[in-house]
Amino acid sequence: MTKSVLTTFLFVLVCTISLPLASQPKPRVLTPGNKQFTYRNYQLPGPRIEMGLSGGVVFPFTDVAPGAPDQQPGFLDFRFETVDINAGLIFRYRFNDLYAIRGAANYLKLKGDDRWAQTDTVRQRNRSFTNELYEMSVMGEFYIPKRKHNVVKNSWIDFVLYAGVGAIYHDPLIEGIIIGPDGKPDAYDLEQRTDPFAYKNIAMVFPTGVQVQYNYLNKWTVGLDMNFRWTFTDFLDGFDRPAVQRPDYYFTTNLNFTYVLTYAPRKANVPLFRGVFKKKRSNAGNQGWM
Repeated sequence: MTKSVLTTFLFVLVCTISLPLASQPKPRVLTPGNKQFTYRNYQLPGPRIEMGLSGGVVFPFTDVAPGAPDQQPGFLDFRFETVDINAGLIFRYRFNDLYAIRGAANYLKLKGDDRWAQTDTVRQRNRSFTNELYEMSVMGEFYIPKRKHNVVKNSWIDFVLYAGVGAIYHDPLIEGIIIGPDGKPDAYDLEQRTDPFAYKNIAMVFPTGVQVQYNYLNKWTVGLDMNFRWTFTDFLDGFDRPAVQRPDYYFTTNLNFTYVLTYAPRKANVPLFRGVFKKKRSNAGNQGWM
């Protein structure tokens, strides 16, 4: 009697343990033959809305303080004197784990002075400017998938690529008169300074950049943002030169702080279907050349 009871107890115990183990989801490993994969102990973020602040520094690339006369500054002409501040507001709607749209309203201050140049010819020109920019932009964001060696990585750190379009309102203030080779004020510069239609106060900008951001418990997001603002205007410094036809632009580095206002429940252990693998090329057609 005792042996039969003990045997029955062991049988029930083994069945009780084995059934939950058999019902566990498959591991988080992707295989080329099966494009369906399941997240185990991983949560897919649903749509969410964020709002926050942005602040950092801006560096202009204009015709003021170049490395040589009538040459627009490049990265090698970087000087800390030209760095100024920018600040703004951020709104983000993240559709899923890959795509989001971001809106931004920014204030930026640009400045430049020929006295900071490295050559005497440029310093003697003695041209300087300041310009306050009010910018509105909309950008599309792409979040690089978190996958390594066919294993989905569960991480709160995101690497983001983005690009967009925007507009700025600006009204540059310039000082100094460009002196020509004959020792007289430059005629082209005087014509620009007296022409009220030399440039438009509203211009288009095209921000492109990269961002690394960290999300804390789906409540707060902190990001480091680096980007270029490309433009079609050569008047961010208030004037242009006939020998330089390239538009002005500026580079910013920001810290972004956003708060997650609302988000959909994060889903776990959800089967997904995605074409994450490309078909391998067949070498059958090349065997005749071997």
